[in-house]
Amino acid sequence: MAILSDNHPVVSRDILDKREPEKGARFVTLKANKDVGRAAKGVEVPALDVAAVIVRINEEPQLQSMVTGLLENFQTKLIQASIANGVSTIYQHDISIDALLVAFELEGLSEGRISKDKIAAWFDTSISEALTVKLADKLGISNTPTEQETAKLASLLDVYRGNFGKLAAREVMLEDSDKSKLQAVLAFADDGAMKQKLDSIIKEAKNPTEMLGI
Repeated sequence: MAILSDNHPVVSRDILDKREPEKGARFVTLKANKDVGRAAKGVEVPALDVAAVIVRINEEPQLQSMVTGLLENFQTKLIQASIANGVSTIYQHDISIDALLVAFELEGLSEGRISKDKIAAWFDTSISEALTVKLADKLGISNTPTEQETAKLASLLDVYRGNFGKLAAREVMLEDSDKSKLQAVLAFADDGAMKQKLDSIIKEAKNPTEMLGI
């Protein structure tokens, strides 16, 4: 329970990879580097108290400048990446706060695997409502479903939620038919970093049948 004290021990990255951070905490890790003989390590620390940060931003001009500077630095990275890719015009919507949020989340997601819990939370927020309506329509269930129909819809949602949770695996393997089903459901979600990341995982997933040469 390291986060409950002022001391946060640095441990092997392998130890952190075997579990999720405690509620209200996050992992900060450093990759291995053979050139300097450094093993992968990490530490669990409390997440920032957003409410407290907001209060201080409102009270301290120096912190306002710091936050603005961080946003501008990230915006600069987006612009530089676009120029490097041959873009001739930078549009405002490409560097807006919304664009920064999507890019920031994508950058964070690209650093490692996504946990099942995070995928499940995203599923419940971004897909479950629209998918429930679609399933109810397909099954001929009215706007006032019976207790049995409600249970059936919940059971089907659990199946889809579980299928998306498989995308958190170290090595994702999917048949082409399963890819199509997941992408069809993914279409219900609004565009965003998680949607882009999961779409990429689905597309890059290996086909087990092809690997076996069947």
